[in-house]
Amino acid sequence: MRNLRVLALEYSFIADSSGAALISLLTVLRRPHFRLQLICREDQIPGRADASLGVGGHHIPDTAWRRVNIACPDLYLLMAFFRIRDYDNIRRFLTPSIPLRETHLQFGIDLYKQQRQDSDLSCFIRHIAWRYGDTLVTVSIHQWRGAIFQLQGIVELIPGLVRLLYIGLVDEDDLRSLFNLIACGVVRRLKQVNIQVQDEESKREFWSHTVRKLNEEFKEIMSLFDIEFCLKIYKS
Repeated sequence: MRNLRVLALEYSFIADSSGAALISLLTVLRRPHFRLQLICREDQIPGRADASLGVGGHHIPDTAWRRVNIACPDLYLLMAFFRIRDYDNIRRFLTPSIPLRETHLQFGIDLYKQQRQDSDLSCFIRHIAWRYGDTLVTVSIHQWRGAIFQLQGIVELIPGLVRLLYIGLVDEDDLRSLFNLIACGVVRRLKQVNIQVQDEESKREFWSHTVRKLNEEFKEIMSLFDIEFCLKIYKS
């Protein structure tokens, strides 16, 4: 275990409402360039899940994260939110002192489009931009049958972003605005853009043409900025 550099756990495994479990990992987390990956699940939401069942319901207090932040300045923290659709529930996993570097948000298949879907995602992006905009380097979002989300807002709120990964419904004008912002050098640290467009069968021809046209238009400028650029139709 001396050479361990990546530790992946479910959030609930080290959430005990006291922070003791997280603090006990300090000797491991102090290692140079260590990566801690936490998976946050829908059935383990702090303050919502039944803690008496043995898994979930507890949180990691901000005082514990503050101590980790001071003791482990090199820590690379990834938090993956799996099938948690309500923004208020996602926020229960987050505290101000979390040294968040990378976040992945994956929605499950939703047979009914909820009215708050887009607002929940917008609130999530605004929250992490406000709290963690100085440390965050990767934002990854995977939607299923979700509402159209404006990707341009991500780079406007987090101009220091390094990687943007997105799977879901998109708007053509928003995509063009996003790529124009990148082409103007606004997102100065960006190194990877990977967007996979979910489309309906009735619009398959339209999106195939649009994706091809946007690739031709922006491929050279992305290469000039040394950005790994991928825009394609999503295939499930």
